Amino acid sequence: MQEKDKKISLILSIVLLIVILFLGVIYINKNMQKDEIYQLENKTYYEVTLNPSDYFLNDKLDAGNYYIANSIKDIDIYFNYYLKNETKENINYSYDITATIKSYADNGTKLVWTKDFSLKKIDNINEKEMKINENYKLDYQSYVNYVKSFQEYYNMMLV
Repeated sequence: MQEKDKKISLILSIVLLIVILFLGVIYINKNMQKDEIYQLENKTYYEVTLNPSDYFLNDKLDAGNYYIANSIKDIDIYFNYYLKNETKENINYSYDITATIKSYADNGTKLVWTKDFSLKKIDNINEKEMKINENYKLDYQSYVNYVKSFQEYYNMMLV
């Protein structure tokens, strides 16, 4: 009977060792998986509103086209941004929506001047998700006038 007990003891030891190894592999595999899981959607786009004229059939044009600067009345910009943090930790979010004017010389090859205009700034949002759903109507001519005043002040013609 001792011989049979030794065999059973050996088999139980081997089974126990296999179970411990199997559980160890599962534990290590689970802990090596990334906890950083995020959902992100970003649908930012714009439309250009034109000044009334006899030359354009529509008063709005989609993004990605070429425009005659004098024909632009304003630019409608839509920010639709969503970020969801599915980790255990809370994260501090900040965002800044900025319009940037750049003035070039030498046929657009040399940057002479740049200025940022903050449209909206939010700091330290501590939540599991961040939603930005903003619509801005940029008065294009006001930015053109700002650049013209810069040109006049420094007595220069920029492109």
